Amino acid sequence: MDAPQSKQSTQLRKTPAEDNSAELSQRVRSLQQVVVLERKLRRSKERDAALLREQLQQAQLEVAANNSRANSASNAAVVHPKTASAISASFDPDATRIATLERMVPDASAAIALVLPPGFQLFEYRIDEVLGQGGFGITYLATDINLNSRFAVKEYLPADFSCRASDMSVVPRSPEDSQNYQTGLDNFLYEARTLASFRHPNIVRVARFFEAHRTAYIVLEYEQGQSLRQWWQQHLPEAELLALLQPLLDGLALVHEAGYLHRDIKPDNIMVRNSNGSLVLLDFGAARQTSSGNADLTPIVTPGYAPPEQYQGEAQGPWTDIYAFGATLYWMLAGSKPWPAPERAMAQQAMPTAEALAQEKWPGRYSPAFLQALDWAIQMPAEARPQSVAEFSQRLFASHTGSLGLQDALRLRLGDAVKQQLRLPWLRRAGLLLLQPANWPLGLKLSLALVLAALLPMTMTAYYNLKGSVASVSSAELRNLERLAQSVAGRVSQLLADSRHLADYIARDADFIHYLNQPSQETQALVQGKIRNLLQANPNVNRVLLLNRHGIALASNDPEAVGSNSQFRDYFHQAMAGRSFTTGIIVSHIDATP
Repeated sequence: MDAPQSKQSTQLRKTPAEDNSAELSQRVRSLQQVVVLERKLRRSKERDAALLREQLQQAQLEVAANNSRANSASNAAVVHPKTASAISASFDPDATRIATLERMVPDASAAIALVLPPGFQLFEYRIDEVLGQGGFGITYLATDINLNSRFAVKEYLPADFSCRASDMSVVPRSPEDSQNYQTGLDNFLYEARTLASFRHPNIVRVARFFEAHRTAYIVLEYEQGQSLRQWWQQHLPEAELLALLQPLLDGLALVHEAGYLHRDIKPDNIMVRNSNGSLVLLDFGAARQTSSGNADLTPIVTPGYAPPEQYQGEAQGPWTDIYAFGATLYWMLAGSKPWPAPERAMAQQAMPTAEALAQEKWPGRYSPAFLQALDWAIQMPAEARPQSVAEFSQRLFASHTGSLGLQDALRLRLGDAVKQQLRLPWLRRAGLLLLQPANWPLGLKLSLALVLAALLPMTMTAYYNLKGSVASVSSAELRNLERLAQSVAGRVSQLLADSRHLADYIARDADFIHYLNQPSQETQALVQGKIRNLLQANPNVNRVLLLNRHGIALASNDPEAVGSNSQFRDYFHQAMAGRSFTTGIIVSHIDATP
């Protein structure tokens, strides 16, 4: 009796290989569900995306749980990866896709959220919280643990075709997405280099940028405020509005002078600082270097704010940003953005002008010159718009020249005077008559006496008006000089801070420390490469010297400086004593630039 029972129990008990095969089959079925849900997610509309992402995460967790059970089973057999792929092929013909997903999502930790957790450290930056999350990246509030300063760190992570791996790196979702991911990463780094080249108080400033975890990061100065869309209440009179816009237009002109276009100006990309209420131009992700007539630009459009040439791939220039700036002003006055350019082109009737809307909603608040300049900026044909920020500003500020710089104000007034002179050719004939007073008839003499009697009070009035205009322009120029002084002081402060940050980084870098302790040709090449990379990320730095304790330059971006002795320099003595050293603002002896 015992023998048959033992034989039956043996038949009922599965072998370890069978147990492992069942676990693997369950794992493959879970992976199939992940693949199906991921495909649905990529094809779904925005309203279904959140639900499908939650389902995808649950399916990934089930995969991880099956992995955990398979790994913890005491009688589990080891299955070669090729065997696993063969079993996968028996369940789903798309075995290659599943195998790729297995490599990308190997365990439960792959089901983590896209954002980096608080406390995660990127070099000297500690992640504190998430400030915002968009389709192509995540912005964090971070703390520089060396300087105890706060920065905004922008991470490249396009949610549509990339994900967070278990080691916190960012990878494409599939091999098909690799090209899109790399192209976006290149554009992200281009944005960083573009922003790093600008120094203006009304343009967001890049502290540094770097690549890590298979993606890239931009470190921005942290500005506290809110977007123009959130802040605007349609309560500012024209003079205050122009005073607010003038520095922003000045910053945009700097961008254009450097050969760049922003290409995505809109209320969401303009921030109002909490500290002083000034405006800051943000998000240069769509910026490109261009020149007039260059039409080979990636189509980036925000309906209502993008001009026709951005839809049609035509030549883009400063007039492109001026359209977007004018559309933003239109939104501020009208409460709604202009019609999208394709709709304006196809519409049977014209879009309401800013001048008509303002007269209806805000009668008397805005001058005709201001409203006409706004309508001029959002003309559909590119050639019908202002071709430069200076040209646009002269028309926009025509009724408030005190808000302009001195040169622009004088240029505007002088142009009006010349036009007025050309309209009065009879003055030349009157001048010829004045040369022969003996021949004047009595009626003319009496008329001149009456005219002079009328002109005297008019001349006095004109004198006082002129005096008031000069005082207004002088006052405005003083304000501009104050802003210029603040800007220069800010740039000097930024230069000093950048130099300190760079010195602190080099002093703490393990490769630099190792090279100073044990110099060699191999480590010298590594250190020289790092110095070149640091200089590319810090355009204001002219030369870097790495000195040993004897004052000998072991490495530098200037080959002629390697081997020189700086032991007699003041900064070397201060450094050896453990103190920092700041020199005066001097002219470089290398290329004669400040």
